[in-house]
Amino acid sequence: SYMQGIDINGQRVAVIDVDKDGEPDIAMTDLNHNLQMDEGEVIDLHTGDAITFTTDDTAEVAGPELDPFTA
Repeated sequence: SYMQGIDINGQRVAVIDVDKDGEPDIAMTDLNHNLQMDEGEVIDLHTGDAITFTTDDTAEVAGPELDPFTA
């Protein structure tokens, strides 16, 4: 499977192997429970940086302070 759901401190987190190489690439969780991925809810597991999405659907890297594992 290229996606696995896990519980961390009672929060459901999806861990995804985007490039299908057997290593997890991103983690995502809906921290504020609004049924959409917001800033700080998608993390690049290689860098620890949050992935944010602009209005043109391109990804930008934000700072590691948005890590959902510590929020």
